[in-house]
Amino acid sequence: MKLRVLHLEDNVADVELVRSMLAQGGLDCDVLAVNSGAAYLAALQQAQFDVILSDSNVPGYDRGAALSAAHERRPGVPFIVVSANPERADRAEGVAACVAKTELQRLAQTIRRVLPDATPGQFDAAAAHVRDLERRLAQRTAELDRRTRELEVLNRELETFSYAVAHDLRSPLISIDGFSQVLLESSAAKLDETDRGHLERISLGVRHMHRLINDLLNLSTIVRAPLHTTVVDLGELAQEIVQELRAGAAERRVECVIAEGIKVQGDAGLLRLALASLLSNAWKFTGSREQAHITFGARTDGKGRDVYYVRDDGAGFDPQYAGKLFGPFQRLHPQTQFPGTGIGLATVQRIIHRHGGEIWAESSVDRGASFYFTLPPTP
Repeated sequence: MKLRVLHLEDNVADVELVRSMLAQGGLDCDVLAVNSGAAYLAALQQAQFDVILSDSNVPGYDRGAALSAAHERRPGVPFIVVSANPERADRAEGVAACVAKTELQRLAQTIRRVLPDATPGQFDAAAAHVRDLERRLAQRTAELDRRTRELEVLNRELETFSYAVAHDLRSPLISIDGFSQVLLESSAAKLDETDRGHLERISLGVRHMHRLINDLLNLSTIVRAPLHTTVVDLGELAQEIVQELRAGAAERRVECVIAEGIKVQGDAGLLRLALASLLSNAWKFTGSREQAHITFGARTDGKGRDVYYVRDDGAGFDPQYAGKLFGPFQRLHPQTQFPGTGIGLATVQRIIHRHGGEIWAESSVDRGASFYFTLPPTP
């Protein structure tokens, strides 16, 4: 296969001389000579070349423009200046070599030097490979877009279904709870202790189911609700949440260390919900401690990210199950020991993910737990 050469030159005699010197140098070349900027640009657009030769100037078009067009339209193809005054281009960035017209006997050797491992048509093959990669990338991108749209539709349908089911379950549960209470009050004298115990268990189960439905509805709302981003002081939120926890259990002895001045960008309502869930869990799982300790703070990790954490010295959990913590209905402790619906941490994860952050946990049995999360840096 011949070496394809594009030659920008307005002097016909010089064009013939270059062809002759290339042949004498042992290069089998197919030289396309053009004598204007327009013809040069058209050739770059329409054909592939292994090397480009250019005079310093042709009427209305200089070497700088020729070099810029070559790099833009045929990147990687060596650009050689063939001129009466090549020294002007010796240090130009992007010029592979310069050959004086008085030393054209060196041209074939120079081309071999700038293409030491080249074979004629190599740029055709490279361009074809690039086009094939671009075609395959376009196909995969289109397929990914299609699957993403399908997944979005399925997610919306699932969210709508979950909301509808949870919402429609409320009415029969309210009826069951109401009639159970009526039966307990109106027939208390007629029921023995065992029957009353059965009714109380029914009532407790209904209330637990009601809490579970409310948590599912909250989870569905969190997924769909728009974010209202402001500057949020996490330290202030943590202090408020701890005060509420103390008010509900004044007998507890819990030392809470809350860092101050931790400000982030986020949705204040959602971040409060996430922090309340983490601190409530810490409060709950330290319930067996005579003197409990809970800490909220921040540190910088090895990647330079701000990492926020809630740490306690409570019951902890087996670290091999850490990956299951954030799934809905995942519980690592018996309901009788630590009551709950198993939705709280799933909700926290959704909130953190919606803010573009990450969340993870570390623990060991009976040695407390630490929950870590990140949020995008504050501008």
